[in-house]
Amino acid sequence: MAPDVPKPPFDPEIHALVGDSMKDYFRPGGLQPLRDMIENLCTLESVTDGTVFTHAERSVPSPDGPGAAPITVSVFTPRTGEAGNRPCIFFMHSGGVVIGNRFTSFKDSLDWGETTNAVVVTTEYRLAPEHPYPAGLNDCWAAFNWIHDNAADLGIDATRVAVTGQSAGALMATAVTMMAKEKGGPKIAALLIDTGMMDDRGVTNSAEQFNEATVTLDRISNDTCWDAHLGKLVRGSGDVPPYAAPNRATDLSGFPPTYVDCGGSEFARDDNIDFARKLMKCGVETELHVWTGAPHGFTQMAPEASLSREARRMRGNWLKRILVERPQLSQS
Repeated sequence: MAPDVPKPPFDPEIHALVGDSMKDYFRPGGLQPLRDMIENLCTLESVTDGTVFTHAERSVPSPDGPGAAPITVSVFTPRTGEAGNRPCIFFMHSGGVVIGNRFTSFKDSLDWGETTNAVVVTTEYRLAPEHPYPAGLNDCWAAFNWIHDNAADLGIDATRVAVTGQSAGALMATAVTMMAKEKGGPKIAALLIDTGMMDDRGVTNSAEQFNEATVTLDRISNDTCWDAHLGKLVRGSGDVPPYAAPNRATDLSGFPPTYVDCGGSEFARDDNIDFARKLMKCGVETELHVWTGAPHGFTQMAPEASLSREARRMRGNWLKRILVERPQLSQS
């Protein structure tokens, strides 16, 4: 038996709040109870209570063409502040690409929207394993282009659109950014990666450290999600493209300013660090934060912990700097 790999401890406040709640979280064949739980917990009411936004549900034409089910998006517009020509924050949800809806891990984005006076848009996308890659990504790409096509009606400044997501949503947000760059799509002003699901290979030091985890996702959960996402593509093989697993990319030149954020005590930590390192190597304006002792998705799991509050504050301040303060300086 191989010796245990030394690993950093969990933040004691977060551990006390969370316990072992993510142990055995994603397992093959056990997704439906999790999906049902998400539908009950992650609702429009759960994210709008006490917020300063109006909400409109809109339908985006499916990338599969006429006759296919449209994509549902929610558009949140600030009730206060200067109307029209606002920045936009486009959010893609978490859930390992196998569970979740557009309100999962979303509420932080509304806080950032309030900070930046931004219209905030969140989208549904098709889930695996029923709809493996590239179905979910194609939905996110269609929603992203819909935002730009309807920017004037939505009161959005199309030059100030940030894309963001948590975990699987960060995978989608990063892949959308790649597509915008490589397909000549609408320009993205900023990318915020929140504890991203970035690499299918699972060969890093952090993957070994949290191979059998308790507070955070373990290898079985990680592999379950990747196998579902990749479908007929073989996890770890040379056939997996960067759009499916962003850390497979080698040239990230031309990316917008990017904020990479992850926990110091999680399986995917080193994948996120490696992606940030690649961005820096390509000359991309990059900010990297590794939160000591934090597990995967810590700001959602323990939102009141001091570490979570500080992480949310710093993400919001970065978006404000990129979407509001910098454009104002360039105009002065």
